[in-house]
Amino acid sequence: MPAEPAAGETLSLRLHHCELREDAGGRRRWHWASRRTSIPASRTGILVCDMWDHHWSRGAAQRVDALAPTMDRWLRGMRAAGCHIVFCPSDVTGAYEGTGARRRCQEAPRWELSSAPALELPPHPVGVTDGGSDTRGDQPVHTQAWRAQHPALFIDDDRDGLSDVAEEVFGYLAAREVGLVLMAGVHLNMCVLKRPFALIELVRNGFEAALVQDLTDAMYDPADSPYVSHEEGNRLMRGYVARFLCPVVSSDEVRIEA
Repeated sequence: MPAEPAAGETLSLRLHHCELREDAGGRRRWHWASRRTSIPASRTGILVCDMWDHHWSRGAAQRVDALAPTMDRWLRGMRAAGCHIVFCPSDVTGAYEGTGARRRCQEAPRWELSSAPALELPPHPVGVTDGGSDTRGDQPVHTQAWRAQHPALFIDDDRDGLSDVAEEVFGYLAAREVGLVLMAGVHLNMCVLKRPFALIELVRNGFEAALVQDLTDAMYDPADSPYVSHEEGNRLMRGYVARFLCPVVSSDEVRIEA
């Protein structure tokens, strides 16, 4: 049986963002800044975006295979501390119909989505020619190769939520008085930013959010602009988020305090 959350546990996080500041010569430059914050684990939500069992891009699938066990270990610790975990595997939630996790989101009061104007963000720093794949898989680009969430990720049907519907996800978080939403999963320059339940819409709907930067991956091919390694493409995308949308945090900077 999974451990029950410990009462009164608090998360201590070091959040990082980029800001424009003038240097001694009066020139504006981007500077990294960080701040320490604390929040009860019971008021923290974690969304896991599109960690599927397969992908049309062989490279993307291999990186998710490598990422999933690490993510699962972190999620188990956050769950035991009392965080609210919502799995958001787009297109495949039907595979979980009738489960406790799926019903929990369906039964939450539905959120009325914001009517505020869409956020205006600059272009991404990495290109996505041919879907951004750095390999050629065994299926055409953008084929729906996924059928379920990655099997390495444990879903606790007694406590977790599961949905890809923004009104359900946001309603689930609001009903639990979540004050900070941590976002993990793939792919950063696509689904993690742009899904209806993901970072851009979280911010637009008034949620405080942060990206767990080591538990994500971008769709980027080094043969595309700006012609850097896949790892550097990830770093550029994390910097983009920190500049224009919300803070970033590493999983080991989310510490549990009694």
